[in-house]
Amino acid sequence: MNIILAGSSGYIGGRLKKELLKKHKIYDYKKKIPKKADILLNVAGPDRDFCKKNVKKGINERLKINKKILRIIKKNKIKKYIHLSSIHVYKKTSLMSEKSDLNNKDPYSISHIRSENFINKNFKKECEYIILRVSNCFGYPTQFKSNCWKLVINSIVKEIFQKNRIEIKSKVNFIRDYIGISYLVKVIEFYLSRKLNNDTINIAAEKSLSILQFTKIISNILKKKFKINITIIKNIKRQERRYKIKSSKIDKKIKNKIKYYFLKDLNELILFCKKKYSS
Repeated sequence: MNIILAGSSGYIGGRLKKELLKKHKIYDYKKKIPKKADILLNVAGPDRDFCKKNVKKGINERLKINKKILRIIKKNKIKKYIHLSSIHVYKKTSLMSEKSDLNNKDPYSISHIRSENFINKNFKKECEYIILRVSNCFGYPTQFKSNCWKLVINSIVKEIFQKNRIEIKSKVNFIRDYIGISYLVKVIEFYLSRKLNNDTINIAAEKSLSILQFTKIISNILKKKFKINITIIKNIKRQERRYKIKSSKIDKKIKNKIKYYFLKDLNELILFCKKKYSS
């Protein structure tokens, strides 16, 4: 299969490219594109920090990418498109689904919402597509200088081997829904060969963890598998409320592997950081 990839130099794009190259030919959407391409995958766009500091530019940059992708799809008559959005488009409530209210106040959320609206308005006549609203990913990067170290779980594991401790700097025991990046890759691989129905789909664990719970999971793996005892330093004053993100549209055979990929990615992240950052 000939696959056009937008965002191949990023964290998710790098891991996606690594896996897809095992079975497919991958082409960067900014470079020469083959006359016959089967699908275009878009994992490109500014991160939360960029959108917060550059509100208008963040929104426009994500739209600009999708406008370019639409031109490529029209010109090359590409029949399928997979677009990665974010679960951060939602207003946080105790239960969130694809029908939940959207957050039109946060710049990062707005940048995704505007792009989703553009896709829903302009892509229907050109190709099949799906929009995947992705939860908080963790896992090792393919590129050493990746920006993935801003992600909270990646940052914590890296710091373990730099400072020999886990330090929870936040005074809030915040709650998040986490997925391993390998799980996301498998979901995308699943949709490569499926008919896309112009739908929006949540990619989430359907289970939220506090940051303290997650650090204890990491600590237990370090102790049992690596014989490393680590101190957890915390100054938590407040507990966030739990929530659930429904991911009911995902095939059950894939959903049943969430826990497997969660532990797989966490173990691989620990091994990566142990090798790269051990003092």
